[in-house]
Parts: sequence; C-alpha cells; structure tokens
Amino acid sequence: MESDQAAFFNEGIFQASSYLAKGKNPASRRVIIWLTDNVPNIPSDAIPQRYRRSMPEEKLHTQQDAMKELYRTGTVVCSLVKRVNCLIKASQR
Repeated sequence: MESDQAAFFNEGIFQASSYLAKGKNPASRRVIIWLTDNVPNIPSDAIPQRYRRSMPEEKLHTQQDAMKELYRTGTVVCSLVKRVNCLIKASQR
C-alpha cells in the first residue's frame, strides 16, 4: 500500500460511520472494513502543510470523536492487516 497522501484513521472512521448512518434502512447492519499495513499514522503539526489537499478544511476528528460516532451509529469496524513479513518468509522457503 503506497500513497502520496496522508491517511487519518480517526477522520476516516468518523466520516464512514456518519455516512453509513444515513442509509435508507435504519435497522441495517453497518460495517467498516479497514485495510491496514499496521503502521501508525499519527497526525502532527507538520502534516497539514505537507498533505493539505487530502485533508478537510475543518479540524480533524479525534479518536474520541470517532469512537462516539461508532457507538452512536452502531457501526462495527473489522480490520484486515497486511502481513508482509509472513509473505517474505514463505517465499524464501
């Protein structure tokens, strides 16, 4: 997974769960499938200058905001983790 833009997990989770809550069937199940390389991407003060085009104009949502939105909407997050080390070891056999 490579990209020249920043990834903000909390913002993505907040926006996705808000979007899913707007579905036509309020009783439907809401699931976010998160594909990750398990490398942390924690926003710092330097990030906005470097990645402004991929960020919303308003302030990013925090982890607490994202968790509250998940609980409010009843959304579940499932993650699929890319495990590079296992693939490399298997190919070296």
